[in-house]
Amino acid sequence: ISTPCCDKNRMSEARRESFSIQVLQVLDALLVLAALWLVAAVWNAGLNDWVASLGLFRVNVRGASLGAMVDVLFLAVPFVPLILELFGFYQSSGRQRKGSAFLRLLQAHVVMLLALALLTIFLKLEPHRPTLILGMVCSMILIGCREFLLGLYYRAGRKSEAAKKDLLLAGNLQACEDWWKAKEDQLDELYKVVGRFD
Repeated sequence: ISTPCCDKNRMSEARRESFSIQVLQVLDALLVLAALWLVAAVWNAGLNDWVASLGLFRVNVRGASLGAMVDVLFLAVPFVPLILELFGFYQSSGRQRKGSAFLRLLQAHVVMLLALALLTIFLKLEPHRPTLILGMVCSMILIGCREFLLGLYYRAGRKSEAAKKDLLLAGNLQACEDWWKAKEDQLDELYKVVGRFD
């Protein structure tokens, strides 16, 4: 039975969760921009000379300018967080396993690079490819670090038993036990089991 009080609590919790996801998406978009800017700055500060001196790569060693990559920035900055959302990265942000988070980050950035490659071909754009590729790698690292720090924050809060909500498991005892074991990684930081009954 649903009561108006429970509905209000669920609605406010859903609004809080939605707001948190939007904040993370804006932060991640800023991290993508920072990653591209950082790579362009490092490229111009001497990485281009080093790559040219190797002579192994056919890379245009001209300076990397974010101003020349405005078209790419308009695509990469807002769409990386949207693609991360598509892959379910924000559903359990800060609470997901590191391997799962890395896989979703990798998938989203590969899809973004492929989309940008196709758009540069069809729209005849000429972005600085080394900056674009290294910027996406740097973006993965920065967003991964943000996710790791968020996980540390959640784990610190999880240590506080008072922060957990009470959970009462009802139904077949073996089925409840199996369900809890399957979901424990996701739910343990939010809930504590206060009882079970058949």
